[in-house]
Amino acid sequence: MAGAAPTAEDRGAQRTDAVRALLAMEESYVKELRLLEKLYIVPLSMVADSPRGAIFDRADVETIFSNICELLEHHQLYLDELGRALRSDGAESGVAALANFTRQCSPCYTAYFDNYRAACDKLDVIAAAAEGSPSKWCCLGTKPNPAAVQKVRYMDTYRNHPDVREGHPEGTSLRAFLQMPIDHAARVRAQAEMIIRFTNEDDPELADLRHVEAAFAAIIRSLPHEDQVRSQNEVDGPTKKLL
Repeated sequence: MAGAAPTAEDRGAQRTDAVRALLAMEESYVKELRLLEKLYIVPLSMVADSPRGAIFDRADVETIFSNICELLEHHQLYLDELGRALRSDGAESGVAALANFTRQCSPCYTAYFDNYRAACDKLDVIAAAAEGSPSKWCCLGTKPNPAAVQKVRYMDTYRNHPDVREGHPEGTSLRAFLQMPIDHAARVRAQAEMIIRFTNEDDPELADLRHVEAAFAAIIRSLPHEDQVRSQNEVDGPTKKLL
């Protein structure tokens, strides 16, 4: 015997739970982006123009990290707005905050996704240079590039930083950090779809929810297929794991 159809009250509660799940997602994501900023972007940017102290030059920093700091700023504002909405005792649902965030941040995500392949390619170049190209004919091989080796060592050190291990007991790589905005965009889209399922057709917020889902779907489609399905824990090889 089929179970009873969910009541309007049940659907409302499910929708509220789905919106509240967005808050938990944002809190976790903002924490990760702040960690990326603290361990990589800020210290590497500070010395990027130093003739002797630079680990990555300015071009490397801009290619690898793209506009992550701008994404972080948008997400922090959204997190604050969403938190206020969900503390309003039902006066606000949180959907307006999500819709406003999507309108403001979609161009930033598009820019990040457009640059993502270049960032990964840069890490590949560093990994290859750090390994060198051994050959049975010594004159044909290339030695590991000292600057690239230094970059790999920096990444290896910070993948196991105590702050990283709080959320990732086995550590995590820079490549995995760079994948996080892609994973998060997919989660936001999925959560918007879930909220839509619990929203009545005559709800005035339905149009905003559909806009959010469509916007993030379009952003995700802008990636090459292999990047859309890339696992955050993918193992690319012994040296790439350090990156």
